[in-house]
Order: sequence, then structure tokens, then C-alpha cells
Amino acid sequence: MIAPQLWLLITVLTSQLATVSYWDALPLYETLEQAENIIARHKGEIITELPDELKSIAFCESRFRHFISNKVIHSKTSDIGIMQINLPLWKKKAESMGLNLYEKSDNIKFGKFLYEQNGLKDWSASKRCWSKLNETSLK
Repeated sequence: MIAPQLWLLITVLTSQLATVSYWDALPLYETLEQAENIIARHKGEIITELPDELKSIAFCESRFRHFISNKVIHSKTSDIGIMQINLPLWKKKAESMGLNLYEKSDNIKFGKFLYEQNGLKDWSASKRCWSKLNETSLK
């Protein structure tokens, strides 16, 4: 059985395949294989309990990764972790909630909090990616 988020990704990528050659499509097939591996690794984790929109955001922002080379993912814009939470903007609020944004589960919990408070606006920079995934899930 295919996980819902993988099915969503497969749908988006295969819809793009109809208009490209085999050689152009090869990277998309590799992405599908990577997505299968990512989802398999995360079965039973907190990420699988998120709403589909947040799963799409986590995929687009970090490819469901919290660490690279044993270090927490940290962008040039000071966004960290699997949900790419902006540290200067949200660190104090997260700490007041007893959350450490450097911890994967806390990063996800705070991402869910932001989503419940602000909707999708905190991830507008990656909207082009996650909006395609979300549109497909509505069909």
C-alpha cells in the first residue's frame, strides 16, 4: 500500500511526465524512488501524523530531513530543521512552550502550532512547490 503523501507526489510527478522525454523525465523517476525511501524511513514517526498540507511543506522545505551530516539543517535565512522554522522570529516563543527547535519532534510540533495559528503564510517562500502538491491532493 502506498502512503498518501507518496501517492500525492507520484501523481504530481507523473502528470509532469506526460509532456517530457524519457531522458528529461529520468530525474523525476529518481525523485519518486527517493520519496519512497524517505516515507519508508519515517513510518510511525510524528511527521506521518501531520495534516497533508504540512507534510507537503516538510517535503518541499527539507525533503523530510532534519539533519545533514549529523547537524540540524540550517538555511541562509536562519530557518532550521525539518519544518524550516525561522529561528530569530520564533525561538523565544518555542522556548516559552517548552520546545527546542533543534529537536526534530519539537520542530514538527512547533510547525504544527504555526500552521494552526497562521495557516500557510509562514512557508510562503516554498509555496510554488507545496501548492502543487496540495492542489493535486484536492482532486
